[in-house]
Amino acid sequence: MDLTANRIHTLSLTTKQNLKELDDLVTIKAYISSNLPPEILPLKDTISFTLNQYDQFGGAKVKVIYKDPQKNEEVKSEAQSLGIAPIQFSSIKSDQYQVVQGYFGLGIFYAGSQEVIPALQEINNLEYRLTAAISNLKKSELPMIGITTGSGEINLNQAIR
Repeated sequence: MDLTANRIHTLSLTTKQNLKELDDLVTIKAYISSNLPPEILPLKDTISFTLNQYDQFGGAKVKVIYKDPQKNEEVKSEAQSLGIAPIQFSSIKSDQYQVVQGYFGLGIFYAGSQEVIPALQEINNLEYRLTAAISNLKKSELPMIGITTGSGEINLNQAIR
């Protein structure tokens, strides 16, 4: 039950509709280190909660996998091949400033395609980013862009110079 004022822990109707319309399995891989500083743990919990909602609402069409690249070289190589690199987190512990390196990114996979969120620095729009990524992966054709001339538009050859 979500008792927050803006229902921040409840998936939107758009997200629920997108998940219902899935034709294939969406796999969300969370590449998140376990040794994150205490200041980051609330963000990690929020991400886990959101991903669990996708997993629960998506049923058999959504699978969430958590991986720690710092504990397994194969997982580290997998994360880096996706463009998910370690991030430096600063932390104050026992009156000492520390810099901790860790992974904090997502890979979204659907029907042989992938979208990556390499760094989860801003999680206020996490649901939007996840749903947009899934929606982009569901598209079978890329949108076309048309360019017209003859009505006073700038000539593309002149604009490029």
